[in-house]
Amino acid sequence: MITIPSLTWSSAASFVYLVPLMGLALTALIYRYRWQRKTSRLLETSPGLLRNFSLIRKLFKVILLGLSLILLAMALARPQSEGKKEAIEQEGRNVLVALDISRSMLAQDLKPSRLLVAKKKIKELVENLTAERVSLMLFSDVPFIQCPFTSDIPAFLSFLDLVDV
Repeated sequence: MITIPSLTWSSAASFVYLVPLMGLALTALIYRYRWQRKTSRLLETSPGLLRNFSLIRKLFKVILLGLSLILLAMALARPQSEGKKEAIEQEGRNVLVALDISRSMLAQDLKPSRLLVAKKKIKELVENLTAERVSLMLFSDVPFIQCPFTSDIPAFLSFLDLVDV
């Protein structure tokens, strides 16, 4: 991969196509020049036929053709700019929340139920975290991970809302 400051070419091999394209363009220009020279010799006897001929327009067309071939080769090379990278340091820890989902959590000793009170307290805990990653493990007979470690708090809370006995 060829690297130019802040620009990389993912298909740098495409620049190889530029050589035959330029050779083809050069051959066409030489052929056109010879054709125009022969034609102008024939038309020297009638100068009125060359009245609208403009060398500047012809040169402009040649320059545009060459530029378009160069830009085509660059497009085939697929230029890609690298975005600005910024290091963000976060100090945090992994917090695993274990929640019992056995039938005992449906007991009414806490209103409305133990499960709903536990979910409310977990939401309060998680919303106060700053840089920590959280995970949700549910258990009754067998423990299982409901939500793997994530720093996406809204995603964690949506997993928590789905918890039921």
